[in-house]
Amino acid sequence: MTGGDQLRLTSLIADTHLTNAIRQLIAQEALVLAGTSAGAAVMGAEMISGGGSGESPQKQLVTMGTGLSFLPDILVDQHFHNRNRMARLLTAIAPIPRSSVWESMKILWPFLSPIKF
Repeated sequence: MTGGDQLRLTSLIADTHLTNAIRQLIAQEALVLAGTSAGAAVMGAEMISGGGSGESPQKQLVTMGTGLSFLPDILVDQHFHNRNRMARLLTAIAPIPRSSVWESMKILWPFLSPIKF
């Protein structure tokens, strides 16, 4: 999936035959799916669609949107180091009940290495 603007990407392909076909191929384990930047951000059921950077979590740092649900239990943020976005990610996951975060949610960090809980 391409980078760019995740809101534009979802507005172009959400709820189309293309996304349905991709979901079917994922379910059949017949597709390797990858994304860069915005293309990675749209993978989950929810996505970070915008926001800013900062030193501490604050509600105004993140805007959430509806993703493409290819991998519904993930939340991807990108450009951590270059754009100081750790507080943004913490703000995004703060409303999720602790048990959901620790037991079922995969949070992808830079270099696509998942956190081991």
